[in-house]
Amino acid sequence: GRGGHNSVMQMPGMAPPGMLGGPVMFGGQLGNGSNGNTNNRNMPNGDGVFVSIASYDPAFPLLPLFTLMEAFGGVVSMRRGVQKPNVVTVKVASVADADNCCRMIRRCALGSGDISCKPFPAYVNKNPPTEEGNPSDAAVVAYDFTKCRHRAPNQRSTFPAGPEIIIAGCASKSESDVMTYFSEKSFYPENVVKNADEGTFVVKFDTMATAIKALCECQFNLCGNEKANITFAESIKTSNPTANGATTTGDSADVEM
Repeated sequence: GRGGHNSVMQMPGMAPPGMLGGPVMFGGQLGNGSNGNTNNRNMPNGDGVFVSIASYDPAFPLLPLFTLMEAFGGVVSMRRGVQKPNVVTVKVASVADADNCCRMIRRCALGSGDISCKPFPAYVNKNPPTEEGNPSDAAVVAYDFTKCRHRAPNQRSTFPAGPEIIIAGCASKSESDVMTYFSEKSFYPENVVKNADEGTFVVKFDTMATAIKALCECQFNLCGNEKANITFAESIKTSNPTANGATTTGDSADVEM
């Protein structure tokens, strides 16, 4: 890579997409309006790939948000609002990824509160983020994640966040290996069950917040294994009013940047 990015490359889950064998997802789709094409720079891009994340505490860096969102769709870049720094506008890789993020990321405990994802069709991408700075630093308010390591499409979570996670890619490990790994990182699972047929583990935590934190810290790095992939397990939600199909589209107009 070019000089100056080494700090990013050495973070867990932040290796360049081609380095560890994971397919690079974003074919020729990256950088609409960000590669010097000024003709439509100030037009709403209208292609459905911008979403907004509400209630993400400015004291927390963009990197955990990137890692969580990648469980549901490919993330291209992020920018915090100036007037409202707790709102993050995210460019994702495709309309399908945007739809999936908006469907899956509702009242997810991350940072100091619960974040939700909504479509942001009116966003004007005047000032595309760059790779300057380190996204694990909360002072960095915008970042282009193109060269970071991304999940392959088949590594996405098919269920929304909950207290249980599924770990793939660590088939050689035992239940006690996984339990020890988490407890050394000050995560204390309620239980760890290995599915020997599939070579996967189901790990149950006390809360969704703990499970999300574990995913953000351990994706592509669990038990030192760069192939480790973490998704959420199906969980029965009892008190989630949005689970009944309530939609959150159409109210992005109240988002200020």
